[in-house]
Amino acid sequence: DLGLDDGSFWPVLEGIPATEMFNVIPLAPGHAYGMFMERFNELSELRKCA
Repeated sequence: DLGLDDGSFWPVLEGIPATEMFNVIPLAPGHAYGMFMERFNELSELRKCA
């Protein structure tokens, strides 16, 4: 549980069972941005070489 549920009803999720196939790890926005940019830069470098 991410602690973000305010009790809102999401019709699009109705009938979709919960899964334990993966975990969602919440991150602070700055941390998420840093991780995204790090991976983006890695992939950009790989693309230049191709």
